Amino acid sequence: MSLELHWGHLFLCSGHGSYPETITHRTLTRQLQELEEAGLINRVTHPVVPPKVEYSLTEKGQSLTSILFQLGDWGSKHM
Repeated sequence: MSLELHWGHLFLCSGHGSYPETITHRTLTRQLQELEEAGLINRVTHPVVPPKVEYSLTEKGQSLTSILFQLGDWGSKHM
């Protein structure tokens, strides 16, 4: 699963397809900080112009992927 920010829109990308979701910059920043503090994601900042930041799942975060995909599948069937 990855996060891509293009033209102010966040795209959540997974093996199950891509779902464009719009999110405010403030909300995104807070959520990413919480995930980083919980040890679920890594943050790498590249010193380029414009600034570039990459996020990836840690081993702990990767351990949740099967559960998250199961929840997504359940939601697709029942919501």
